[in-house]
Amino acid sequence: MSEKFIQWQANTFFGMGVEDQIAGAALGLYPLGASGANLVWNIDLIKNVILLEAGGQTLAVDFKDGRVAAEVPIVLSVYNGAPTKSQQWSFTARKGYITSLANTSLVIDDKVRGTTPGNPLWAYPFNGSIAQQWKPQDPYAFLATGSIGFQ
Repeated sequence: MSEKFIQWQANTFFGMGVEDQIAGAALGLYPLGASGANLVWNIDLIKNVILLEAGGQTLAVDFKDGRVAAEVPIVLSVYNGAPTKSQQWSFTARKGYITSLANTSLVIDDKVRGTTPGNPLWAYPFNGSIAQQWKPQDPYAFLATGSIGFQ
């Protein structure tokens, strides 16, 4: 596993984050200079999960209520060591995109390309738009350089 910011490629000053580190919390777009605890993810490329450690509990990026479908919000859910199908995501199925392994036609998308902090993320059919492009980045490079617009 590796700790990463998940940087949005439409505006590299933003990334995938959560306002609250609890099950059911909605993922959104947040400035990378905001609270690091809500922006640093553990990415497990073997199990294909994106995890957040929160107060002794491990949470996974998931479809709301485990319902794998287009236009469903992306949220945190409890992770029990073995991912459910709805918790599995690939960074390699389509380079530059986060693809659902439960339905490979769906990717994580910034809803309406909004840039207001907290703008929701949802599952949306792959269309190649900039709203769907993400890149894992080393958060410690940010701490060392103080630069959030790294490529």
